[in-house]
Amino acid sequence: MKSMLSDPEGGGAARRDPFAERVARTTGPRFGGRPRVRSPGEVARGLGWKAWFAVGAALLVLGLLWAAIWPPLDACRTKAREIGLYTGDSVEKCTWQGIHARLNLGDQALKKRLRGSGE
Repeated sequence: MKSMLSDPEGGGAARRDPFAERVARTTGPRFGGRPRVRSPGEVARGLGWKAWFAVGAALLVLGLLWAAIWPPLDACRTKAREIGLYTGDSVEKCTWQGIHARLNLGDQALKKRLRGSGE
């Protein structure tokens, strides 16, 4: 593989090919002139990109759940402690109603932004 490209005008001047240089670096003498292949018993070190993608997605989902659940739960606990709940209500029922209202409000806001209305 050539690392130099000839001048199309034929003037003899050559320019460097960055792709060929990059390939040469990854297949250089460190790898014996060819790409490195792990042996069957060798274990890869660290997490691959798929694992880190899954970790990132899980953290994002946990963060969104925390933002949706904590404010209604805290408000219902405070309400129950300070003024009490209505007959037949519980902290759990109040929290579920608050979560439903919060998700509904977020859904409406997202739809409004996507439509570009209300600005």
